[in-house]
Formats: sequence, structure tokens, C-alpha cells
Amino acid sequence: MTIEKAEESLRIHARQAVTLLPIEEWPIPVRHCSPQRIRELCEQGEWRQVVYSIEGVGRSNILHAELAACVLDAREAISAVERLRTKHVLQNMSVEEARSIGQCLDAAANGPFFPDGEFHTLFGITRERAAEIARQWPSPDPSADDIGVAINNSFNNLLGYPHRKRDRWGDFISITPQQAAQLFERWRSLAGYRALKNEGGAKHFDHLE
Repeated sequence: MTIEKAEESLRIHARQAVTLLPIEEWPIPVRHCSPQRIRELCEQGEWRQVVYSIEGVGRSNILHAELAACVLDAREAISAVERLRTKHVLQNMSVEEARSIGQCLDAAANGPFFPDGEFHTLFGITRERAAEIARQWPSPDPSADDIGVAINNSFNNLLGYPHRKRDRWGDFISITPQQAAQLFERWRSLAGYRALKNEGGAKHFDHLE
């Protein structure tokens, strides 16, 4: 399967899920996940957020079988996209670039930059999982679908989160923050993520995945 086919599968299943949403509200309302808000995300082409939002609703509500099946299919498509993106990146990055990514992964997981109590919220994965990915890099588990999340959020948080540990940067990462920002943009381009917002009111959390 190609990245394009996996992304098309995601679009199809996410759109189908939206057609199965209730007209008004969920039996147990969920903040920021109303049916109307999810429809707006669909209109904006935010397929992942459509899926994640419905999954969030499912933690408080029982989704009917057809909707639950659509969400599961969409989730599998997201996983396929992530695996294919990681493979594509590794095939097109230089040894030096891959080494710098590994250093950023290690710094994020094992450095002093992020408190334990906030790690999962910031990264979407546990510190233990991030450390495992860092150890395996640049030969990650080919079946894993969270490599892209780990890389994206390592760069984004190292560069944007107010960790106030910039003096420790060189202990873990051999390139400068400016070079890391350029590598972050190149990685996102290769991985097929939307371009970074460097103007206007773009903030650190705009670039979390």
C-alpha cells in the first residue's frame, strides 16, 4: 500500500463515520466533541481529528456498531499512514539527519527538559515508550505506528515548550536549535505533515500531532 492509498482510506472511513453521527448531541455530551464540531473538522479535512474526537466520545458513550466499525477502520488507516511515512523518511534522509533526529528523541525521552507529570500530555506517548523509540532509532519497529508522533513532538517540544533548559541542549544534541528547527521542517515535509506556521499567531501547540 502507498501513503496516498492509506490516506484515501482514512478519508473514506472518516467521512463515513461523520455521516453516522447523531443529528444533535451525544447522550453524554463531551467537551469540544459535539457532532457539529466533528462535522466542522470533516469539512476542514482534519481527518485524524475527526477520528480522535469520535474515539474521545466513545470513552463516555456507547457508539453504535456501524460507527464503531468505521472508527476502527479509520484508526487502522492512520496506523498504516504512520508506518509508511516513517519508512519514507528513513529512505530519504541522510545519515547525519537521522543521527540528529535520534539525538532529539534521546534528549526528549532521557534529558531534563520535560517533567514526568506532563510528559504523556505533551507527547501523546509515555516517557518509557519514547525512550524505547530513541533506543531503537534509526531502526524502529516496522509495525509501530507512533514513531512519527514521537519525532514530531520531540522536535516541537524541545523547540517550543518553555523548559528553560536551553543550557543543557548541547549535552544531548550536536546541532543548534536553529538547525534543529530547519530539520524539523524538512522532516515534516518528507513525512507529509502540513507546513509549519511561522507567522501570525502560531503557537507551540499548533504543531503537536
